Amino acid sequence: MKSIFIKLVVLATLTTVSLLTGCASVPPVSIRDGDTWRMEVRNDEVVYRGPSLMEGHRFNWTDKAKADYRWVETAMAVGDGFSKGYVVFSAAVIGEGVPLLEKGDVVDVYLDLENWDYNVGKAPVVLRRICSANDAACLAKLRRTQGGLISGVNVTDEYPPVAYPALSAPLKSHHCAFLVFGCTGRLPTPNAIGESQEK
Repeated sequence: MKSIFIKLVVLATLTTVSLLTGCASVPPVSIRDGDTWRMEVRNDEVVYRGPSLMEGHRFNWTDKAKADYRWVETAMAVGDGFSKGYVVFSAAVIGEGVPLLEKGDVVDVYLDLENWDYNVGKAPVVLRRICSANDAACLAKLRRTQGGLISGVNVTDEYPPVAYPALSAPLKSHHCAFLVFGCTGRLPTPNAIGESQEK
């Protein structure tokens, strides 16, 4: 049931915010559970207040979720060949080892769409920051290597298969049971673009 609802939310988002094709050509996308997408951060992490009311109610947003995990809103441009719109995740949990995020940062987001439950940190997960919003050289390199795009690119093949990515719980110790890459919180560097998160 949740899977159908997620597909409807994505379709509604595309329909309601679609625009006539303009400057950039955005390729058609198919968003699937378990994929990893390059996305942009829509607000500073430090001012994040929570998901949309609809998502918060549907997927169990609680004070515990807000206190136990780091969150941010992410988005990417998508197209159907005729129009352009945006897919927005109003709450993406921030993975372990990811630095403080700011509006405009480019991040890779793992989509766990089947088990969405904010209260236990189950949501799309920010795996790593690729470029800071202020790093013009990094953003230019992304555009050169990704056909003019900085987000809206499926990067699933750049990561090893994951059961569920590492989550940050800044107010308590990390839960090693959730960590895919071990209790060190080290994530792989998928390519030479951007910042390495390995410690």
